[in-house]
Amino acid sequence: MTGTRRPPHRDLVGAVAIWCFALQGLVLSGLLTLLKFRADVLCDDDSLGACPTGVVAGASACAAALSDPWAVVLGLPLSLYSAGFYLVVAVLALLVTVGDLRRWLRPLLLVFAWVGLLISLVLATYSTVALRTLCLYCLFLHGVNLGLFVAARLMNPRGLRDALRQLFADRRALVVAGLVLLALLTAISVQRNLYRRAARSSDANQLSPCEVRLGQLVDSRVVVPSREPPRLMAALFLDFACPHCRADFEQWLEFQASSPWPIELRIYQFPATSCDRGELAASATDISYHRSCDAARALHCMLERGDPARALEMSAALFALQTPDASPPYFSATRLAVVARSFGVHADPGRQDDPFFACMRATTTADALVRDMRLAEDVAELDRPPGALLIPLHEGKPIGRARQVRGHKPRATLERWIADLLTAPPEPRP
Repeated sequence: MTGTRRPPHRDLVGAVAIWCFALQGLVLSGLLTLLKFRADVLCDDDSLGACPTGVVAGASACAAALSDPWAVVLGLPLSLYSAGFYLVVAVLALLVTVGDLRRWLRPLLLVFAWVGLLISLVLATYSTVALRTLCLYCLFLHGVNLGLFVAARLMNPRGLRDALRQLFADRRALVVAGLVLLALLTAISVQRNLYRRAARSSDANQLSPCEVRLGQLVDSRVVVPSREPPRLMAALFLDFACPHCRADFEQWLEFQASSPWPIELRIYQFPATSCDRGELAASATDISYHRSCDAARALHCMLERGDPARALEMSAALFALQTPDASPPYFSATRLAVVARSFGVHADPGRQDDPFFACMRATTTADALVRDMRLAEDVAELDRPPGALLIPLHEGKPIGRARQVRGHKPRATLERWIADLLTAPPEPRP
């Protein structure tokens, strides 16, 4: 009966709307994949893995979201999967407008829309509750998924249950669904191969501008020696108030413990989120948001007045004060005194003449921290924390040029770079 035929205009409007939303999602996913690639693979890009300098320390919303473990699935950026999803949805929307596949693709688009909406709800909830922030780009993608759902629901007024009934009632519909899933897996696989090929190409060709010629590398008070004569020294420049620095600190300790190469770690203070070299040199009062400058001073004085062999434990205890639930500043005088006393160093913030806090104000403390800051800025050529120098060693002495690392990088990237340095180390300079 012609009177029962479905008018095509609803399908056409819905398909055009889905195509437009999917195109926006594809562009945004590509942008996020590019940002993630540059931050994870290029040694001179720290857009997602470094903390901003200034009064308020902390990562931006998108940096926090894209640096989170949830942003990576099976070793690939989550945005790469979303790009494949939007590409397939866009193609399906185009096919709805032509041919006889409409009756099978229409319910399939609603199923895809439901999947996208549910994933968005999970990620938005996680970002709000766990990360306590929302990336603007991710928020746009959540809006795209909502638009896809509304358009697909317009095409399927009877809802998801009826759409699933249509799919399971016809074997040909299941065949089409299988082909669509295969196309999705193919799109993801192609992107994976391109992503990994680009990473390998970058490793081979992008050493410059991350080559740093070394003069004399000053000693550090926080040294984690290697189990054998070291083949590589990793000089780390960290800020106690920077969340990426805490991640770097923990990752490097784990990496050194399980690395196939003997690596020596040297940790230097780089409290650039709280103060600059001039303020340090003048022993200026730290009035910043979290007072990482005071944390660096406190570590120096704990090492002076306590057991220097516990330097690594002291650093870990200061990083542990960096908790999202803690009211600012992280490194108030009271909290620093608690940490100092836990290592047997007497500290009383209520006394004007307390030796520990007098040490924090001393010019010798300022000189030691200025030395570290100068090393970070002038030798390692860093402008914000965290950062590192990967220095190949020959008989315990630096050779050739060091590799600069800006920002927090994934372990897999560091492993590739170190393997590259140690497989064919630079020739010693005459």
